[in-house]
Amino acid sequence: MSLDTSDPVAALIAERGAATAPAVERRSPFGTRLDSEIPRVRGKTGAEDEKIGRLLTVDEVAALLNVPRRWVYRRVALKPPDGIPHVKVGKYVRFLESDLRDYLERLRRN
Repeated sequence: MSLDTSDPVAALIAERGAATAPAVERRSPFGTRLDSEIPRVRGKTGAEDEKIGRLLTVDEVAALLNVPRRWVYRRVALKPPDGIPHVKVGKYVRFLESDLRDYLERLRRN
């Protein structure tokens, strides 16, 4: 299987996602789905789907980057361009895959 090395986030998700994906759909005691895939909202044209992308948790970002959770939280506290772009959903911190890709491109040293 060949991975696209130009997109490090996609490569890490493909590499680690297959090993950690649940084999069986999990459900809560109330019957709602508990799998990690977030259903996307369809817009009038469907173009919004590609713009939004998937939201990642702090644990997922730490696992993808192979760093401690503490490192991720410290980068959230920094101002741009040093900080990781994030979204606050209530009290929770989430990261867009596209923002994480852009952040990694800025960090890349050639």
